[in-house]
Amino acid sequence: MSYLNQFISAWKFGHTFNSQVRPTHDQVTTLRAQVTAVLETEYKQWLHAQATGFAEGIPPRHVINRCHAISQSFFENYGRHGAATSYPIFVTVGNVFYQGLDIYGLSKNELRAIISQGPTTRETLGVHVWLTLSDSTVMDLTLIPTLRARGILPAGTRELGSVLMWNEANPGPFRFRPLLVDNQFLYRVDSIRPPDE
Repeated sequence: MSYLNQFISAWKFGHTFNSQVRPTHDQVTTLRAQVTAVLETEYKQWLHAQATGFAEGIPPRHVINRCHAISQSFFENYGRHGAATSYPIFVTVGNVFYQGLDIYGLSKNELRAIISQGPTTRETLGVHVWLTLSDSTVMDLTLIPTLRARGILPAGTRELGSVLMWNEANPGPFRFRPLLVDNQFLYRVDSIRPPDE
């Protein structure tokens, strides 16, 4: 049982001793929403800091156009952390739009064909991979440097940082269209073998 649920149970138990302490359903619901929002905000800030440290520790030339390897590597490192149980993340493959421009133009049929070809050593696959948090927030460790390297994103846009946190409520100039959620995608398309083999 989470601390929040234990706290609410303790709060309800308090009415046994003092009927004025008894919370209403609305109070419990409001408290749960407020605490959850704070925890999720703090978690996202922590996760963003972890992802930024991870991405900035890799030379830029090894980040650009290597979204599947970088995303998978962070996914696996994060999976070793206790937070992964409460706040799972998912490897996601799909399309990204920047100011309406479809960067990858990938279809499900093309994606199916790429996967059907099996592992390859090609430098680029013509796909984009990012991580999706359990609340549908996108965390992209490679898009910003890749778009800068391609000349699509102006080099002076440092306010974006190196890791993009995106959600539909505040999309900015980006839009993400997931086509596949597959935490093993890297091993289907790249010659790298899974760590458990």
